[in-house]
Amino acid sequence: MAIEAGIAARVLDDALWWVREKARPIKHSSADKSIDDPYIRRRIGQISAYARAARSAVVLAAEELDSVRGLHGEEAHRVGARAAAAVAEAAVIAIDAALSAAPLIFDVGGGTITNREWGYDRHWRNARVIANHNPRDWKLAVAGAYRLGVAEPPTTGLF
Repeated sequence: MAIEAGIAARVLDDALWWVREKARPIKHSSADKSIDDPYIRRRIGQISAYARAARSAVVLAAEELDSVRGLHGEEAHRVGARAAAAVAEAAVIAIDAALSAAPLIFDVGGGTITNREWGYDRHWRNARVIANHNPRDWKLAVAGAYRLGVAEPPTTGLF
């Protein structure tokens, strides 16, 4: 899940660079520079929100995992189950954020940004490959069952 958060962060970095260094406003924009275009600003804000949400989810999950350290017996099992559910939920947030942020980079750059030489399509491809190895519906069902109190999540590294 941290990789997905990193992808979302890199989408933001690349979008910011593009707007500052390469982009020109569209012909009918009221802005003289792309950085001043309200629609570009909105899109950057949206990408940033996805990146921050992904990072926040990962950090919170890490804190949950850290809370298990040093515990033993029943308490370790109880806190570990809670942490496993938090990790599953965070993975879903990070995956959704990366998959949502990745295509938005194309909204800040006009036609030139789609040129293969820039390789910005890699963000979505990378996010998609990782997502395919982490089935969100299964993670959500496991987390939901835990939150409903009907089943504990797996606490192995394979979940």
